[in-house]
Amino acid sequence: MPSAFPESTAPPAAAPRRTGLLLTPVYTAQAPVFRLVCFAGAGASAGFFRFWRGFGGTAISVEAFQPRGRESRWHRKRPTLRHSVQEAASAILESQPEGQSLVLFGHSFGALLAYETAQALRRTPARAAHLFAAARAAPHMAPHSSLAADLPDAALTARMRRIGLDDQQILDHPALGPLFLGSLRHDLRQNAQYAHCHEQPLQCPVTAFSGLHDPLAPPLAMANWQQATTGGFRHIRLNGSHFFPVARPARLAGLVKSTLGGFS
Repeated sequence: MPSAFPESTAPPAAAPRRTGLLLTPVYTAQAPVFRLVCFAGAGASAGFFRFWRGFGGTAISVEAFQPRGRESRWHRKRPTLRHSVQEAASAILESQPEGQSLVLFGHSFGALLAYETAQALRRTPARAAHLFAAARAAPHMAPHSSLAADLPDAALTARMRRIGLDDQQILDHPALGPLFLGSLRHDLRQNAQYAHCHEQPLQCPVTAFSGLHDPLAPPLAMANWQQATTGGFRHIRLNGSHFFPVARPARLAGLVKSTLGGFS
């Protein structure tokens, strides 16, 4: 499997062209109808979505939110979930192109960030037109307790491998490994401490993606995303475990495109 966390926590060797950007461009469409903003899972960075370059076709531009403490923002203090949502929502609202529909996608902990960002934007001109949630139980449900932030390094690394992350470039690296585990633990704590407090569900359609063999967010848990919206709901089950977006990026991107209207 290719690396799911390229340079996810390490400082870059050289300053990238768009250093400090909250929303990292992944793919720019020729005639965008949709603006797709993606949120990576616990411990990961905007680079998680590098496999989506070129998958947007002519109508979908793709960007990825870059959390503090990752890649170009490695020098910033790791944020709370609330601060990440505030940053993401503000950045989206300030830069939302006129005439484009906002779509949000989140994987694992990133699905929670995407949901909260959609809630933050629901009464603004940049409200989400669609939310895609992958590999995280519905917001009103408690996260799976087997992946705990206080596990010893060896046990946490072993459990990450068991759910599909076989990334020796990160997990076994003497410098990057501890950095990644630090960011992972931070996000796992944010995930565990989250309490759903929204009285009103979203109004936009929600599509939930689940891995058939995902022990953290099995299909039954993903089906409960239906309660998060009064809009349309669709649940798509894919072969794979927790990291199916990395194992099958073209398949997942194709489903996103077809859900948004078959643009290619």
